[in-house]
Amino acid sequence: VRMVMEARYHPGEDAAVFRQVFVDGSTNASTGDRRCDVEHMPWIGCDWKGVTSSFPSFSLPEEGSRSEELGWLMFYGEHLNDAHNDTHRGPRVGRWQRGESIPDGLLAGPLAIFNKSGAALVISPLTKPMASSLSQSPDGDVSWGVMGGVLDVPKGYTISHIVHGGRGINQAFHKWGTLMLEYYGNPRKMQRVPRGSGGFVETHLGYETDNGAYYYYNPMASTDMGGTLDTLGSYFEQLALPVRWANLDSWRYFKGPGTTGGEGVPMAGGAKNWSTDPSMVNDAEKGLNNLHVSHKWDYMAHNRWWQNVTDYAIENGGKFPFLLESESKAYPGNGFALPQGEDFWNFIMDYGKQWGLTLYEQDWLWVQFLGMEATTRTVHAAEDWLDELTNAALAHNITVQYCMALPRHALQAAKAPAVTQIRTSDDYGPGVRDGQWRIGRSSLLASALALASYKDEFLTTNQNETGGRLKGPEPFPLLQAAVATYSLGPVGFADGIDFINKTLLMRSANAQGEILRPDMPLVALERAYLDEVFSGVGSDDWPSGDTRVEIWASKTVIGNNLWLHVLVADIARPQKPMSVLEILDAVSLPSPPSEEFLMIERPVESFSSSEIRMTRISLDTPIDLPVAPLPGFRLLHIVPAPPAAAAAAASAPSVGKEKEAPSSSATFALLGELDKWVPASPQRIVRADSHDGNDGHHGHQGHHSMSITARGAPGESVSLSFARVEANGTLSLVSVECPVGAAGTVVVTVPENGCMHG
Repeated sequence: VRMVMEARYHPGEDAAVFRQVFVDGSTNASTGDRRCDVEHMPWIGCDWKGVTSSFPSFSLPEEGSRSEELGWLMFYGEHLNDAHNDTHRGPRVGRWQRGESIPDGLLAGPLAIFNKSGAALVISPLTKPMASSLSQSPDGDVSWGVMGGVLDVPKGYTISHIVHGGRGINQAFHKWGTLMLEYYGNPRKMQRVPRGSGGFVETHLGYETDNGAYYYYNPMASTDMGGTLDTLGSYFEQLALPVRWANLDSWRYFKGPGTTGGEGVPMAGGAKNWSTDPSMVNDAEKGLNNLHVSHKWDYMAHNRWWQNVTDYAIENGGKFPFLLESESKAYPGNGFALPQGEDFWNFIMDYGKQWGLTLYEQDWLWVQFLGMEATTRTVHAAEDWLDELTNAALAHNITVQYCMALPRHALQAAKAPAVTQIRTSDDYGPGVRDGQWRIGRSSLLASALALASYKDEFLTTNQNETGGRLKGPEPFPLLQAAVATYSLGPVGFADGIDFINKTLLMRSANAQGEILRPDMPLVALERAYLDEVFSGVGSDDWPSGDTRVEIWASKTVIGNNLWLHVLVADIARPQKPMSVLEILDAVSLPSPPSEEFLMIERPVESFSSSEIRMTRISLDTPIDLPVAPLPGFRLLHIVPAPPAAAAAAASAPSVGKEKEAPSSSATFALLGELDKWVPASPQRIVRADSHDGNDGHHGHQGHHSMSITARGAPGESVSLSFARVEANGTLSLVSVECPVGAAGTVVVTVPENGCMHG
């Protein structure tokens, strides 16, 4: 077999690209190493090991042969977080040394190699991720190439892999993700999806009916699912709860014979026909459209894997070409189908648009991929399938969510602007999967590729929701709501009609239901990986026990104003303190925006304004992490300090409400809307102006006067808080409450503590 191997270094990007070209193609190339364990891993079934080609390839060093120890981290398995392996929620980690078993095969994803300071290399496919794989040889070498199941490689076929280096694990991943998106010319950005691209599902509060929800295949008495949704919609309006979308799960459409097992096991029941079942929604599509119009809802609509009995296939009397396979090696007893060509997907998207579809959820991705010979034994079938789906969605202004994805699906999304979000958790399941909220580690891969990190729905109370498909109770409703809000994915609740906690839901949104979000999902601090690799974990810590320290960070930038957000949960015993520098590394801000900061915390249980704590800290001030067992958690917000505070002695601050206008020597820093999970979001704060100049950087977030333009529903009350620092360093809190004007905006001013409407 003639091949060309080419390596190119791109110094401006700290990256190298390794390219393989199959000049003459290759036949009978498969490694033949298919490994099936249907009994013990029925949700996976079979994996293919080895690669048919190898470039690049690395040899693991002998233990102690290097001057510094190295670790590795890999995003592996289902939902990007190894969802079915209770000992590894999030990427797998270990020592980069000979004798270490590096996960390989079709479930393997991007790999990072790092030292104790966090300096890291990220290695992944750059092109053809659906056909790529990683392999570890018996002598320990780790190689990348075409996946081991592929039989024939076409003449001239090319596949490339990328290696990028960065000074921190999180920074390396974020820069790597930027390079991936730039390579494909993908304009996807993390923030602020506009109305009309994904509709309200991307931006507003919604209601869910999928696995884990109260009404999942469980309509109200004496009605169908359409009637249930109609009753709920009327109740939301009565409650003045601004729900703007609904999730339509697999109950809506026709499945093939059999029933679907739990935890993703496909015991038949794939998609047969995606039209609406009139036994579930009266008048089918017309009924859905009536709900869409009457309640002003958009829809997130779900789909499973395609079963070989699908009505759409030409062989079954339909109009579209499909690849049909009668017996799956990975899932015995099941037949699969794969659409061929963009015409089919244009038909599906046209159909959905008729009744309000704005976000198409492609679920069961790993089952569709692993279950077919076509997708695992050719280089093109899986890539073509996803290209055709996402191209049609883009043409119809419909966004796509990837669910039950493997890491390769996330990489494939780098070339697909229509894909805006990816599930990074197992299915929600109160009382069944109570660790499902732990997405801070898996969110790093989603965030790097500018994908929202969807957590799935949640219940808003800790009651036994009697009559529901899953009754609960939900042990952590506050934590679930906060994590969903910070995920940047859809925020949808799933309670029964008698159990909805409106107060909790409105911490996430404005009066119109628009979710108030940061600029990036919460991601784990790098210590999550460094400590586990180089320090080890105790016998009562994750992955051996029931607890695992969760310290995650996010950020918001509006104009020259910066906010850092930190969520701290499941601290079973005191941890080493963190610092602002560590938080900045986590959110990939390499240049400190200031030397001095203010840290704000209020109790998450009550959001009581009388218990707000405001503390002066510097870049390296130790921030204590005391014991914080579940269900409790902490939410900290950090902003650059006003100049007067930076110059003042670091004495304990005096914090209190202040209504009088301060002296002209006082300076202010905007803290934000402290009664929301995210106090400063671009959905609320349009602009933050100072009238005494600024140095043009995020630092010195203090001014003698400020005017903040906020948006919301006309008449909605917005309360913004500011830190005020007198010339002598005295620190206090100023809160100004203003109604939003008829035009949907209000300007809040200090020191006047005024409200202005345009």
